[in-house]
Amino acid sequence: MDLRFDEGDEAFRAEARAWLENELSGAFAAVHLDSARAMQLFLIGMQVIIVGLNFVFWAMLPNTIEYGERETGLHVEGTVFGVAALLQRIAIGIATAILGWSFASAGYVANAQQTAATLAGMRATVALVPLVFLALSCAAMLLNPLGRERQRLGREVEGSADAVALR
Repeated sequence: MDLRFDEGDEAFRAEARAWLENELSGAFAAVHLDSARAMQLFLIGMQVIIVGLNFVFWAMLPNTIEYGERETGLHVEGTVFGVAALLQRIAIGIATAILGWSFASAGYVANAQQTAATLAGMRATVALVPLVFLALSCAAMLLNPLGRERQRLGREVEGSADAVALR
């Protein structure tokens, strides 16, 4: 059996997997996270999904670099990876601020017994805010035109050195 695929198909599959992981994470939101075990399972599941999404993100950067080089003639690999790393650091800072603001709005007081309403607000923050931003990330990746561009190019150069034959 001769199965052939190119990098564009693999990018599409990665985007589809990221979307599926996002949909599966929605199942966690339907579960009431009232116990420590449920929250631990939710957080483990979210971490697995986020790691997969992180792989997709870093796998898309070389496509961006190649596309930019083809369109402009400039190879800016160091700049693209540097800006991506910088934006990640900025996003971590913003996420930390959102967590702090959300806990404060739920009524969190350090070193004090928390009320049931405060704990419910904190649980919602830990469960729902990551899901919202994960969904936004998946949507942005699915809307990336480079995956479809690579598929189009793959069909145009079918049988070229980029195609891989599996036996």
